Order: sequence, then structure tokens, then C-alpha cells
Amino acid sequence: MEAVARIWNVDMSPKYSRELAVEIRGMTLEQARRRINEIIEMKRPLVLRRHNKEVPHHYGRPSRYPVKVAKNFLKLLDNAEANAEYKGADPEKLRIVKIEVYRSYPKRSPGSKPLGRAKIRGRRTSVMVVVEDGEK
Repeated sequence: MEAVARIWNVDMSPKYSRELAVEIRGMTLEQARRRINEIIEMKRPLVLRRHNKEVPHHYGRPSRYPVKVAKNFLKLLDNAEANAEYKGADPEKLRIVKIEVYRSYPKRSPGSKPLGRAKIRGRRTSVMVVVEDGEK
């Protein structure tokens, strides 16, 4: 039984979102929550594999503590678990099968100006996660 959860157009870094998605893909929900809480509490950093130029090193690897991204991912995992329970899946056996991160459309600043002076600000991200309990 699989369940899907999505968040759209959230103001968080697409680069750090991609790095966290790679980190938790394939984990059970409990393992993923534990890992995300370590990032939020700043106990264990997120190692950056792709976007790691001029980034400070923690424990010998280029890494950061993207707390804003981690909090949004925690809400997403809670939503995925609730969707799976509604479908009748066992929450203890849920595993992250698929997780995708997309860069969304940027938001225009409030009070857009005429003559092309409107600034497009922000970095928006959409994330989709699919969890499965291994049963058909």
C-alpha cells in the first residue's frame, strides 16, 4: 500500500532540499524523522554532496544545518504517514520509496512596480514523497 504527500511552492532552498531528499531516500519513516530531528537540533549536519563549493566543514565534510528545510520535510513526512494510515497501511513498516524535489515558480515582491522594475524574489520549492509499507 503506497501513499503520496506533496508540498507546493514553499519558501525554502531547493539545493538543500535536494540534498536532504537524497539523504533520507530509502529510509523508514522513523529513521528519517530521527535524522531530520538531528539536523533541527544541530547535533549532526547534513553533508552536501553536490552543492558544496565554499561551504564550511563540520566533522571533516562540507556540510550545513538547513533547519528551515528540515522542519518542512518533517511536516511532509507527518502528512505522508497520515495519508498511509487513512489507506490502511501499517505506520511502523512505512518506507520512503520515492522523493522528488522541484524548483517552483518565484514569487513577485508585494507592490510590483511599473516599467519592469518588479523584483522577482525568493526561492520556491515543491516536494513529493511516496511511502510504502511493502504489502500489496
